[in-house]
Amino acid sequence: MALALVIPKPSTEVVAKAFTNVLLCIFSSFYAKIDEEV
Repeated sequence: MALALVIPKPSTEVVAKAFTNVLLCIFSSFYAKIDEEV
């Protein structure tokens, strides 16, 4: 919601790409933590 207010009218592609990048970062760090524990 906040992003929608900040960004005037972003293309769906740009948003999807940024969202995917964020997810990848979260997942990679998450799996790295699991590998360290195991």
